[in-house]
Amino acid sequence: MYKYIILCLCVCLSGVLCDLNKEEGAACEWDGVKGKCVKETQCLTTLDTQGDPHPVCSKQGDETIVCCTDCELVNSTRNVVLSPTVGYYWKDGTKARDSCLQYLEDLPYRCRDGGFYSGISKNYDEKEKCHKIGLWGVGGAPPPGYESGALYPHQALLGYGEDLATAKWQAGGSIISDKYILTAAHVTKTPPHSGELKFVALGVEKRSNPPSAWQTHKVKRLIPHPEYKASIKYHDIALIETETPITFNKNVLPACLHVEAADDDKAIATTWRDLQADKFELADTIQTIKLDKFSEEECKAAYQPTRILRNGVDYNSQMCYGSKSNDPAACKGLSGEPLLVDTQFSRCIYTIIGVTSFGKCRGTGTSKPDVYTRVAYYKPWIESVVWG
Repeated sequence: MYKYIILCLCVCLSGVLCDLNKEEGAACEWDGVKGKCVKETQCLTTLDTQGDPHPVCSKQGDETIVCCTDCELVNSTRNVVLSPTVGYYWKDGTKARDSCLQYLEDLPYRCRDGGFYSGISKNYDEKEKCHKIGLWGVGGAPPPGYESGALYPHQALLGYGEDLATAKWQAGGSIISDKYILTAAHVTKTPPHSGELKFVALGVEKRSNPPSAWQTHKVKRLIPHPEYKASIKYHDIALIETETPITFNKNVLPACLHVEAADDDKAIATTWRDLQADKFELADTIQTIKLDKFSEEECKAAYQPTRILRNGVDYNSQMCYGSKSNDPAACKGLSGEPLLVDTQFSRCIYTIIGVTSFGKCRGTGTSKPDVYTRVAYYKPWIESVVWG
């Protein structure tokens, strides 16, 4: 009997398995700090993997009621996504945003390569007499011989023609889910002498590598925006559905859609076009172009109304980026390729703010800004197709 009593005392004193026999809503105390018995999912510091587990007040079916000493309770920790770098985000029920955060939590983006780990901690607030949320992060280095994943794992090459071996790779796009590529609507129309758009190539390290080294997919459906017309320059956005699911790995990963405010004064375009060539040629590896944002006034001044742009640039659904220092490379992207920032959530994952639509270089050393389709404007349509 005495052994049994000692065992019970040890379990309770450990604070791990002890049941305080208190109902939800009852007052409690943990390590001298007063708290409240609440559902485990209402207590954010239960996600603290470094500290001791919270004392258990009781059980209610499948729900664990814990003694929570947090200054503020939350609706549900099930909606929290911890960043691979320092920070955390809340899912809000919108499909594109929640999918992006799930990618961030589950998939092997480059920011995980260095052995960087982060999490939530609790910090005692002397004035409030409760715990506030803290953050911690620990960096490291990848193991010897480890090869990092692609810097732009979302980048897609689009191939035209009936045969993979002879396909002409003339446009680009971006992975946004395991079945869909985001691109420009005009690339879904057959270019002269190229054949129909039939193939998507992913994980392309070098174009000179054989297609067998890439992850390739046949096109199942081309879905231009319903308001797109080939005779005008508006609503130039489309989705490509692949016949088979995309296999995610460190070189093939989705990017996020632009779903909330982000610093977009500077952006980059990633392209397969050779930036050094005077004429249209493709490079062997992905190139990057640093771009500046042009205001609505600058954008409309650069593109006056024409037959194919009847109202000039529609700044609600279009945007202008280019080089304010007149870098000639600034207007050399491929149609359908992404305009990117890394300031929406974690810098771990790129956000597509625009899709390359059209532009006009004006000779060496000077160029107009390019016009990009504004992704945020089309988010509801994209969500309805991709996530139903």
